[in-house]
Amino acid sequence: MNSWILGSAVNASLNIVSNSTSVLFQYPCNSTSNCTWYETSLPGGYYKVEVWGAQGGESYCMGRFKQAQGKGGYSVGVLFLTEETKVYVYIGGQGESGMKPSTRDAKGGFNGGGDSQKDDDNDDQGGAGGGATDIRINGNQLENRVIVAGDGGENGWDSGYYGYWATSYGGGIEGGRPRQYQHYGTAASQTDGYSLGFGEKGQFFGGASSGGGGGGYYGANTIWVQYGGGSGGGGSGYIGKVISFSGIEKKTIPGNETIPTPTGDPPTSYGWSDNGAARITVIGYFLTLTDKIEDCYSIYDTIHLHFRVNTLGSGEECTVTRVLDGQTKVITHTDEGTPFTIVDDITPSKKLGNYTIEYTVTSKSGDVTTKSIPIAINYKPRMTVNVEFKMQYAKLLMNLPKL
Repeated sequence: MNSWILGSAVNASLNIVSNSTSVLFQYPCNSTSNCTWYETSLPGGYYKVEVWGAQGGESYCMGRFKQAQGKGGYSVGVLFLTEETKVYVYIGGQGESGMKPSTRDAKGGFNGGGDSQKDDDNDDQGGAGGGATDIRINGNQLENRVIVAGDGGENGWDSGYYGYWATSYGGGIEGGRPRQYQHYGTAASQTDGYSLGFGEKGQFFGGASSGGGGGGYYGANTIWVQYGGGSGGGGSGYIGKVISFSGIEKKTIPGNETIPTPTGDPPTSYGWSDNGAARITVIGYFLTLTDKIEDCYSIYDTIHLHFRVNTLGSGEECTVTRVLDGQTKVITHTDEGTPFTIVDDITPSKKLGNYTIEYTVTSKSGDVTTKSIPIAINYKPRMTVNVEFKMQYAKLLMNLPKL
């Protein structure tokens, strides 16, 4: 779990906390709007995946500083990989705060946060939207995402109704709706939003800039109706390509509810503040076959299969149960905190045919994984040469005339 690299090392550095079974990913860049991703190849198996969306930026309202209210959401599930797979982790950046005086657009957070436009009268600039946090496999395009935590949009000052509307939480099946007084925009969802992955830019209108929309599975819209200002919506979460497994229920929780924190200190929070975060945890032993399966095995031979096995930490115990043609074998290994190898020596059935070797792998803590390997058992033709015939043939060759 320690072999992660960055997509680009320019203005970025690894910011992970890892052990043999888990990696916590934190934001790797100094700039919250321009960053890169983490990547590695993970072997097949079951992984608990958690993602926390970033927060939107702070804003200025009639010259007064307002803390960010658009908190990021949280999504969790189990990712099942059937084989070694390239995995990418994108951590959302917090939206940039509005400025006083407002001299430029506030920049949206990395991975989809919407900007907030420059405020031409200087003291009512909304904050930019936060960027989404997501995990992708087999490519780093948006369509490769398997789980997403939506990020908070940000509020702006409503210059018509002199209000400050904090509805811009991210995450959940739907993100928070953009709002201006009694007017609500459309929430980002599983099928709709400003754009797939990207929040809308907040606009200057009527004396104030609205907050930017948060990134997410679908990024959020912003709003401006009769007057300027208003809050950008929050991006939606996504759990469409993860599963519930081993007591872990897949779910996506919006940033206006209580969620677990990435570090566990404190254990929970009301939505997530700051840049985003992600965690990947191995939740079971899995067998990686290091031998090539032959087209056919002889009934006379012993089959030797070697498996590389991940660690679940010192003190765990790996139990491998193999079933072939009704015969069962149990192999156990005491985990010492490092990956290890298991060798299975198989005496084939004396019946010819196609078989499936079924492996069930159990940890002491109760996690169970399985692996199936099809094999064919048959006679392998063997050629034997009589010793006397070989001697006669050798003499014949010696007596042949030389050309």
